[in-house]
Amino acid sequence: MSLNFSVDITIYKFTCFDSCQGTGCQNKPSDKSMKKDAIFRVEKSEPYNPKKTQFSKTFTLEKTERPITIKISSSSGSTDSDAEILTVNTAECYDPLSGGEIAGIIICVLLLVTVFGLGGFIVYRRWECIKEYLPDIGRRESTGEFEPLQPPPERYRPIVLSAIGDFLRKYHADDNRLFIGEYEDLKQLSPRHTTNSANLDENKPKNRYTNILPYDHSRVILAPMVDEEDSSDYINANYIPGYTYGKEFIASQGPLPGTANDFWRMIWEQSVSIIVMLTKCSENNMDKCEHYWPHAANEPKCYNDLMVNVTSVSNMGKYDIHIMDVCLGDEKRVVKHFHFLEWPDFSAKVETTTLIEFITTVRQHITPDIKGPTVTHCSAGVGRTGTFITVDYLMQYVEDHDLSSQVDIFDWVIQMRDHRTTMVQTWTQYAFIHDCLSEIVERKRKLQNPEVNGEVSIDNLAFEPDDLYENTKVGQLQTEL
Repeated sequence: MSLNFSVDITIYKFTCFDSCQGTGCQNKPSDKSMKKDAIFRVEKSEPYNPKKTQFSKTFTLEKTERPITIKISSSSGSTDSDAEILTVNTAECYDPLSGGEIAGIIICVLLLVTVFGLGGFIVYRRWECIKEYLPDIGRRESTGEFEPLQPPPERYRPIVLSAIGDFLRKYHADDNRLFIGEYEDLKQLSPRHTTNSANLDENKPKNRYTNILPYDHSRVILAPMVDEEDSSDYINANYIPGYTYGKEFIASQGPLPGTANDFWRMIWEQSVSIIVMLTKCSENNMDKCEHYWPHAANEPKCYNDLMVNVTSVSNMGKYDIHIMDVCLGDEKRVVKHFHFLEWPDFSAKVETTTLIEFITTVRQHITPDIKGPTVTHCSAGVGRTGTFITVDYLMQYVEDHDLSSQVDIFDWVIQMRDHRTTMVQTWTQYAFIHDCLSEIVERKRKLQNPEVNGEVSIDNLAFEPDDLYENTKVGQLQTEL
């Protein structure tokens, strides 16, 4: 309790009580903040003997917020001039809080801080997760000024086939600035889906790359194996639409040593007749894909219950073609394996003509009697694989449409990414696809007008898929140069 006196405090004792009766005063446990009055006793000691009381008086003051000035005289005959003046602050005449009350308040405050802090952290984490599934709109470095959020990128960006030349001149200008910007828009608009199966502990070792996982809704599901209760249905592969139908392709990662058996299991179960391989087994001293087929002809190798035998190998310069017999018991099927050799990872360092002619070769082998999808893979099964499928789509599209029609490469890539993540992995591959479209259009223009620029177009009749790769002798390979 703070009291301010205008006289020598060494000779006054100023005490606050709950109640006084006669000469006795006492304090009782109570909520003094609810009391209207404050009861005081003022005792004056002799100046030279503080232990001896010279004057004692008890009185009641109304509680106020401001200090009260009172006059005290030690005898009835004293005048105002003899009175001694005291200043009393009645607002501070309260009992201090007990230790238990203080501890309770501190605990309540700490609980509130903990609850609100935990709630804020949960909201923050949820927002961070949600942002991963939202377009990256308006996120840019702050300049200290108001910057409105940008609208989401436009999804549909058709190109008139006959105007592809003008389009390329515009988009390749300024170091491909427009291609790079459009590819960034692709990232924002690309769908994302769950990958729960890929993240199961037993399936994680089957993924070549931790960030390239098959979506649950479109993944290839392997059938249960007979007599194996713990057989897995998982393989890192997704169905991808093509020009003709919804599951025209299977985009797969390059098999690992531990998944080669599952790869052939998928080939058999999905009735696959064509495999397109777009990577070398090793590139720049890094493993990109397991050598999942026999190394030599007529030296069959078993992959679980399946026996694979290479019956023919043909080297076409830029790519190899293997003809294989795949047998399960008494049943035999023929699988053709097209291995493209000239395409480094993450790049578009391949001639448009080379890739177009390779796709033309593959497409000639996809005959109407083939019912299963075409398996296409590189290392991760997204970059070169997505580029191959897109150029194949464009070749068929241009063949079926006149040059005044429009095609939307941007939207097509988004459609593929709805089935498998990161299809067409770099902006250079995205730009390369447009360069391929330009050559495809130019080829059709020359077919429609054989004397364009004084050149005469001659159909390529040099490729006969039915006879070219047959062995002339058992155990001897025929190499085409």
